[in-house]
Amino acid sequence: MISETLREVLPNQQPLANVLNQLNTLGKQNNKPENSNLNRLVSSLISLYSVPAEGGKEASQSVQRNIQEGGLFSERQLLNNKPLTQDLKAQLGQLLNAADSLPEQPRQQMLDLIKSLLNRVTQNQLESLQQNRTNPDGSLERVFTLDLPVRQGQQLDNVELKISEYRREDSEQEWQSSWKVRLHFNLEQQGTVDAEVLLQQDNEVTAQFWCSHPSTTRLLNDKLSGFNQHLQEQGFIINNLNCHTGKTPTAKNQVQQLIDIST
Repeated sequence: MISETLREVLPNQQPLANVLNQLNTLGKQNNKPENSNLNRLVSSLISLYSVPAEGGKEASQSVQRNIQEGGLFSERQLLNNKPLTQDLKAQLGQLLNAADSLPEQPRQQMLDLIKSLLNRVTQNQLESLQQNRTNPDGSLERVFTLDLPVRQGQQLDNVELKISEYRREDSEQEWQSSWKVRLHFNLEQQGTVDAEVLLQQDNEVTAQFWCSHPSTTRLLNDKLSGFNQHLQEQGFIINNLNCHTGKTPTAKNQVQQLIDIST
């Protein structure tokens, strides 16, 4: 059932940042008084879900909002009778209604964009569901997949984010969790950059980067000492922190697959 649904949505889906960019352009092209509500909704979507590239508190809040209200848990919230005031799927429903004010061609363009984004969210939900499991030893794995639109000037760049948690019960019958995050950046001039961060024992961090271009590797290596200092100031213990040229190696076991994030 999940595989069939994935086959249906995969051909017609776009990442969140791509759709927001196109919705914004479409809104500007149809910036008329009768479309003011539609343009406000598009601006609200960009404001709610875009993440500032420079980081900081606002970026942290935006990432948290994307995880909680980016569509992954819409149905669960409805089952628990929780309001979907800022949920992405609820916002897209309002946008569908507002699209009726547009002429036929741009209205159809907007409907196609919204459908492609809903398919993307569905794909992320199904992929997350497929990868949640209870292992034979009783340990648990949870995976969350979503998009992060990162603000770069007037445009948004898409970051695919996978967060996985690996939980096991220790000898004292308490649950211990490990987390891993992977980020994939496809930069125009710097090539691709993959980042993998492993968090264990609540504060022990291992972080590695892989760059397709040697010049980008050298650039990131120059930044690692500052990154190291920043993590230590946040109370983390750094086990390993380095940067390589090449591709990210394939994970060899379940623990290594905990978190996968692509940008």
